[in-house]
Amino acid sequence: MRKLIILSLTLSSLGFCFSQKNESKFYLANKDEMTFVKEFSENCLGITRSKSANGIELIQQGWGELGINRSIVNDSLRIERVTYQHGFGTHANSEIKITLPSRAKRLTAVVGHDNNDQNRGQASSKINFMVVSSEKILWKSKPLSAGDAPEKVDVQLKGATEIRLKAEYPQKQGNWGHSDWCNAQAELENGEVIWLDELYKKTDINKELPFSFLLDGKGSREFLTSWKQTLSERQLSDRILYNLSWTKPDNSFTVTCRYTAFKNHPAVEWQLFFKNTGSINSPVLSQVKTLDMALKPSLKYHKNRWGFFDPLILHGVKGSYVTKYDFMPYNHLVDVDEKVTQTSRGGRPSDKYLPFWNIEYDGNGLVAALGWSGNWTSEFTHIAGKENHIAMKAGMTNLETYLNPGEEISTPSVCLLYWEGADALRGNNLWRRYMKDVVVPKWDGKEPLVLAANGGSATLESVNEANQKKLIETVEGTGAEVYWLDAGWYGNGADGSWGSGRGNWYPEKSKFPNGMRALSDEAHKNGLKFLLWFESETVSPGTLIDREHPEYLIKLAENEGRLLNLGNPEAFKFITDQTSKSLADWKVDIYRNDFNMDAEPYWKKNDAPGRMGISEIRHIEGLYKFWDELLKKKPNLLIDNCASGGRRLDYELCKRSVPLWRSDVQCESPADLYEMSQNQSYGLNLFLPYNSTGSTIMYDKYKDRSVANNSVVYTLSFLKKNDKSAIPFFAPEKGMGFTPNVINKGEVKKVFDDFKSYNYLISCDYYPLTDFSLKNDIWMVLQYNSPEKGEGCLLCYRRPNAIFNEAEFKLNGIDANAIYKVLYLNSGKEEEMKGEQLLRFSIRLKQGESEIVKYIKQ
Repeated sequence: MRKLIILSLTLSSLGFCFSQKNESKFYLANKDEMTFVKEFSENCLGITRSKSANGIELIQQGWGELGINRSIVNDSLRIERVTYQHGFGTHANSEIKITLPSRAKRLTAVVGHDNNDQNRGQASSKINFMVVSSEKILWKSKPLSAGDAPEKVDVQLKGATEIRLKAEYPQKQGNWGHSDWCNAQAELENGEVIWLDELYKKTDINKELPFSFLLDGKGSREFLTSWKQTLSERQLSDRILYNLSWTKPDNSFTVTCRYTAFKNHPAVEWQLFFKNTGSINSPVLSQVKTLDMALKPSLKYHKNRWGFFDPLILHGVKGSYVTKYDFMPYNHLVDVDEKVTQTSRGGRPSDKYLPFWNIEYDGNGLVAALGWSGNWTSEFTHIAGKENHIAMKAGMTNLETYLNPGEEISTPSVCLLYWEGADALRGNNLWRRYMKDVVVPKWDGKEPLVLAANGGSATLESVNEANQKKLIETVEGTGAEVYWLDAGWYGNGADGSWGSGRGNWYPEKSKFPNGMRALSDEAHKNGLKFLLWFESETVSPGTLIDREHPEYLIKLAENEGRLLNLGNPEAFKFITDQTSKSLADWKVDIYRNDFNMDAEPYWKKNDAPGRMGISEIRHIEGLYKFWDELLKKKPNLLIDNCASGGRRLDYELCKRSVPLWRSDVQCESPADLYEMSQNQSYGLNLFLPYNSTGSTIMYDKYKDRSVANNSVVYTLSFLKKNDKSAIPFFAPEKGMGFTPNVINKGEVKKVFDDFKSYNYLISCDYYPLTDFSLKNDIWMVLQYNSPEKGEGCLLCYRRPNAIFNEAEFKLNGIDANAIYKVLYLNSGKEEEMKGEQLLRFSIRLKQGESEIVKYIKQ
């Protein structure tokens, strides 16, 4: 990492062993990006690589700023016509002090004038390059002019641990002394060969941890470094787990940071825990910012010609509103005097904004994610008086509490991933790869791709064993892999609605006399997995839990729903035991966890005086433990995270679940449902590689493809014989229940088979080829590319009012020299195409038409 300096703290020394990616694989993190993990660990948390003072120090330079792997004019290092990836760009007269990690025996390099527009043709300017150690010149070049061939350096260092690289005018004065030390390597006496540029460490670093809080009104940065500090580590194959703790001198309070440094991704993660280790109540803890850090540019950061620094650009995605704006992406340019503050709403983390951000700054950036399934607040701004410094903060919104003796609390987790490049989308794709590899849970050891079918939300109160068995029989052989049973299966509530029965988590006997096992057995017999809906945290008045265990509940009014208090140990044990037993006994494959309430007022009401935030913390800790226990007791279980459709999407829940119903706007069936669905995929796929929703099968490729992502739940419908229009699979009859209609399995199978032919690519690298738009008079084209497979696809939608009948797009990740087989799914047509031709791809569509184009490298 060259671009960002992270304001930091230095504590102790531990070893690192991070893998380096193949730089030729552009789609993977490069060496500079991977350096972020080591530098963050060292600079921000004091986990150092070595006790030695190895590094690079610029002693003097005639003009400009030292370039690390860059020339003095901030371009590639280039001597004559050869470009170099490693080295230093400097300007005579210059002196660079190199402190090596141990005794060295040899130095090699290539030196010469940098070949750039400013320096080219300055033949009168001559430079001597020298290697000096202990005031002795070990090697000296002949005077080199601009345009001269480079000179090779190969010198014995005789055990030196410090050398100086000098570039001087022979007459001590001159102009245009653009000097390059390229491919500079040292061979150490222990046999290790190192690039000198990799010894570069940042300078002017303040000692600050990446978090802050107030204790008894005092800022943590005033006292935490004076507390007793301990550190332990545990090595895993793909990460290193650290426990860093700070204990108050009187041993009455402890702060613990559980920190993870990932080996295969440029990512780090941490979470704070606070514990009262004294015998009386602790001082008040408040304003906990799990993320509180400043970033500043590297040595190569410049103002533009008008004297302005590049701005901070905040890339993010809106949350779920149940409107056309659900998951709409935004790109906010943050002015130097502006503070951007975002908050969640109602106690659900993605109700307003998704707590994931891509922070772009001066050709590089950080993807940041917050793990907290409650209320959070974030701030992004430039630091006053230092407009080229960025400050970012995030944490729990409502927290001001003392801790009882022996009490410990957790706080939001933070993950950061570093990227470099001219396009912020690189950061999103590195993040998607990290999520796919590290964060998102597998299902039966595979990707969590769910192809489900159900009978429609209209059947909620009218489901029964007979019509659901008929549905399962109908679904079999259609290409669907999961039978989806939503709300309404449990004990009837006061008014018979699906909502009033929440809290009766047993099958309604009048509907399911043989229980849920009869349905799961039927599903499994027909080769289908079984998904079952719950809303475990919500309890309706008068239901079984409300009557028998009111002490487990938090309520606002008699006629309103109650919140099951997961912070209550007895309530937690009750719901965990009940739910895990039901999932096991009923052989449920996917546990669908809905949450249709704003918990914030319940938490606030339950807080004791002086303990603001404690109920929220305990509930969320209980939620994570609840899901963890379900997964532990049923290892092949998949959890579907639904909260009124996509309102509970945060980093921590993404570790335990996938959102299979990302928005309830699909329940409303608006006129522009399909364009809304396209937009949801466009925005949410920037950060979450797995997500889905669905709608009624319409036997229309444009519509059926629009509502699908890499998973889907299709509501079955059948075609009327006369006009071929799609109508619901279930038709109401007199009395209880719905009568299933007859569908054409072959037609349904075509829909699922079409989807299966490309859905596995949607979790791969993602490139929106058109701008986001709410309008229906544009094209939307999304590219998904797998360099590893040599395969990708284009999802092309010409919206109903789009006036252009042909569009051309520049594809990404294509090998210009390769041959590709190109398949058009509408017609089945195949053709071979050169990569250079595929890079500029054009397609014609009718209004309201879609096409899936797949390409496979030959």
